[in-house]
Amino acid sequence: MDFNPIIEKFGLTGFFCLLHWQAKPFGLRRWGIYDAGIDQYFATTWDCIDVNCTGFPLQIEEIKVTTVPTAVLYFKNARTEQRNYLSIVKCLNQLPTN
Repeated sequence: MDFNPIIEKFGLTGFFCLLHWQAKPFGLRRWGIYDAGIDQYFATTWDCIDVNCTGFPLQIEEIKVTTVPTAVLYFKNARTEQRNYLSIVKCLNQLPTN
């Protein structure tokens, strides 16, 4: 899994999250969240994601790269917070200050 082609193509910097549908075989597919602020990847199921930001679709041409993912939802100025089994994508202004 390599998010760098998307990050480079769109010049993404700072704190952001990328949400995508994994390209694993049928029956094993899950959702994935890449948090650039901590350079960490979280795999989760559809019913364990809560998104509190507006996302923007980004996609690169599949014929120009050999890596996945090639399409994501981009959440600018966002971080992923983990609570038990729940992955929460929050805008930075919604994160606790403590």
